[in-house]
Amino acid sequence: MKTAHSPSGAGFSLIECMVYLAVLVILLELTFEAFYRTQKQNSRLEKTAADIVRTLRAGERWRADIRQATAAPQWSGAGAARELRIPRAGGAVAYAFRDHAVWRRARPGGAWEPWLKQVKDSQMLEDPRREVTAWRWDLELQWHQERVRVRPLFSFLAVPPPPPPTSSPP
Repeated sequence: MKTAHSPSGAGFSLIECMVYLAVLVILLELTFEAFYRTQKQNSRLEKTAADIVRTLRAGERWRADIRQATAAPQWSGAGAARELRIPRAGGAVAYAFRDHAVWRRARPGGAWEPWLKQVKDSQMLEDPRREVTAWRWDLELQWHQERVRVRPLFSFLAVPPPPPPTSSPP
């Protein structure tokens, strides 16, 4: 006489079903972990790209200010109040570095604006050459990550226009 349950095992046992579910849960957990890690890295990459674009725009504005200078840029003040003044036709533009930001003042007596934030270090230096004195802006941003492979360093180089020729008496 045959019984309803045959020992040949044509179906799944409860133990096998639990093992398959456990494997499925582990695979889903690993997949979600990889997805969230990728999403976090993407967010970090977007912030980094935005910082780079912001820095390049600030550097190009600084270079334009140097190229529009009507006289040689000069340092004024001392210590934390030190600023680079760039004389222009409409008045001098000034740059200063303090409180982890580069500040810009578009006209004398105007308000200081935070031009570039999250700056670790900033130096604007004269760079004498044979025929001309160029200006170099070395800049390091503060980084969002604890470990970085490449430090976020930027250098901008600008050459002011030559001074107008002085007329000498004949």
